[in-house]
This record gives sequence, C-alpha cells and structure tokens, in this order.
Amino acid sequence: MTLANRIIGIGLLLFSIYVWLSANAFPPSNSIGPGADFFPKVTATILGILSVFLAFKKEEDAEGIFTLQRSNVPKFIGGFISLIIYVILVPFLGFFVSTVLVAFVWMLLMGIRKWVVLISVSIVFSVLVVILFEYVMNVPIPHGVLY
Repeated sequence: MTLANRIIGIGLLLFSIYVWLSANAFPPSNSIGPGADFFPKVTATILGILSVFLAFKKEEDAEGIFTLQRSNVPKFIGGFISLIIYVILVPFLGFFVSTVLVAFVWMLLMGIRKWVVLISVSIVFSVLVVILFEYVMNVPIPHGVLY
C-alpha cells in the first residue's frame, strides 16, 4: 500500500501545484476582500500539504484496508443513491432543506438511531453551512420552494 500512497500523493501534489499556478491567472482583488484566487490557492495549499503527508506515510498494517464486508454494500449504495437524490432535490427544495434531509439519511446509514441526535445535528449542521457560505462568505446558495 505504500507504493500506491506514494503514487497518489505525488499525483495530488502535482495537481495542487497546477491549481496554484492556474489560480494566478484569475483577476486580482478589488481591495474589499480576498480575490478570486484566494479559495483555489488555499485549497491547493491544503491539498499539497496533505499529499506530501500521504506520500511519506508508512503503513503499519496493509492487510484489510480494502476489505469489503457484505453488510456495508447496502450502506454504500444507499449513500450513493441519496447523494444523487440530493443533487436532484436542491433546485426544488433548496439547499437548506435538502441538506437537512441528506444529513439525516447519512446519519441513519451510519447507524445513529437517536431521533434527537438525528434531527438536531442535521439541522444545526445545515444552519452552520448556510451561515458560513451565504452570510460570511457571501456565496449565494440555491433557494427552493421551502427555503
């Protein structure tokens, strides 16, 4: 597994360098806030650092990393289908409502069964994401019929 980690780490490092250099072509900041190159450069920097860690990580136990248990297949398929449904529902229900629903479903798939936790965490998570993107970073999010 170490060779695969090195190959993937080097590939991701090269990709992060490419993203960093490509972000230099974006228009400069207008002195009000960060420019268009800010988010790609931050993402490329984080990816570059993590890819270096991956390339030099030593595996203690390589056995059983990719073992697939039969009981996890329905969870994987359910998560994948819920993600597709999420993408379809966002334009109609809006980002907030769709995110609450998909967070609820994914927590169910992970085995969380306490209704208070399911409802409260999915709502709090969605509220925090909306506040962060729409109000702090001024990134418009899709609003549907319900929000």
